[in-house]
Amino acid sequence: MKKFLSFFQMQITDIRSYRRHIFSISVTAIFLSTLIYLFSSELTFNEYSELFLKRLDTFSYFLTGLIIFEFSFAIATSIGSLMRNLQLNGVLEEIINNHNDASTLISMSIFSIYRASLKLLVYFLIAILFFDINISLNEFFMIIFMLAVSLLSLIGLSIIGACSVLYFKSQNLFNAFYTYISLIFGGVIFSSEVLPMNLHIISNLIPLNFQLESVRMIITGQAIGQDLLVNALILSILGVIYFSIGIFMFKLILRLAKKEGSIFYY
Repeated sequence: MKKFLSFFQMQITDIRSYRRHIFSISVTAIFLSTLIYLFSSELTFNEYSELFLKRLDTFSYFLTGLIIFEFSFAIATSIGSLMRNLQLNGVLEEIINNHNDASTLISMSIFSIYRASLKLLVYFLIAILFFDINISLNEFFMIIFMLAVSLLSLIGLSIIGACSVLYFKSQNLFNAFYTYISLIFGGVIFSSEVLPMNLHIISNLIPLNFQLESVRMIITGQAIGQDLLVNALILSILGVIYFSIGIFMFKLILRLAKKEGSIFYY
């Protein structure tokens, strides 16, 4: 517990040091959201997306996609981003040498989960108040449950992303890869069902795809308990797979970095 609190407090201090940067990012996000609102009415959807659009207009479809994407992106890039900051400050090597177990890696993502959850609450509140998205209390708890189930898979992806920081000294490569894959195959802009059948295997490997499918089903009132349980099971399986791969890759990359001596350079 002390380890979790230490990383949590460290990231709060770090954020206070970058208030202006965070403010500029927030303004940019608002600007992009406004552009999407202006152009969304010009976009059309494939017949497969009509299932959700019967009770969810085009802008609301995009809005839920962006809200859940930002939630998943914040967590999936959390460990790598923190490790890069520690690397630039010259303290990563000391921390990694003394603490490189799974609990340390999970601790690095706790603050990002907390912050992403708060932003999620604010975004949904804004969506309910200003964009006529109707979510009952029961539906909201269902959404929280589905997102909570997905946390292990997102942490696993975050550990995989941290490997690029250890070996390549950059987080940008993973961030760009995750963004493009999610936007194309994750169902953020359009339903993954419109993709060719041979590409569905990629969509089925992305946690965001099942997060969005579940959230949209809940919001439109088309959620069936069995469907949500199936998605929850898939997210749990993906969580075990990605977390296991992440831990394995992290141990392997750490050994390679130590062997090459590259962990000392940043």
